[in-house]
Amino acid sequence: MLLEVSQSAIEQEVYKLDLHLENGKAIGLRWAASCVDDMMRTKKFIKELMEDVQNRIAQKPAPIHILYAGTGPFAILILPVLACYSPAEIQVTLMEINKESFEGVKKCFNQLQLETYVKEYIHEDATTYINNQSGLTIP
Repeated sequence: MLLEVSQSAIEQEVYKLDLHLENGKAIGLRWAASCVDDMMRTKKFIKELMEDVQNRIAQKPAPIHILYAGTGPFAILILPVLACYSPAEIQVTLMEINKESFEGVKKCFNQLQLETYVKEYIHEDATTYINNQSGLTIP
C-alpha cells in the first residue's frame, strides 16, 4: 500500500544507488523502502517514539513538534503515532536528502491525507542543515 501511495517504483536500478555525501551515505530509495520489512526494528522505533510523544504531550501544551530526519519514501516510524493524535497535538517536519524518497514521502502524506500534520517538508542533508528560524545546527 505504501509503495502505491508514495508512487515509488523501487525495482528500477537507479533506486538502488546510494547518495555519497560529505558526511556519510544516504541509502537509496529501494533500501529505505525495505526498512519497513524489518519488523523488529520498526516496532522498537515506533514504540519508543510513541512513549516519548505520550510523555511530552503530558508535560507540555500541544502541539509538540517532531523533526523526522531521514524519512525514506514513507516516514513509516511516524505514521502509527499520527493515527493516535490530532494535528493540533502533533506537528512534524519531514526531512529527506534523497530526491526520490523526498518526493515519495510528500506523495504518501498527500494520498493518506496527513498533510495537516506537516509543518514543513525539507529536502536537505540533516548533517549540514541549519534551521534559519532558530539558528541551530542539527548535528
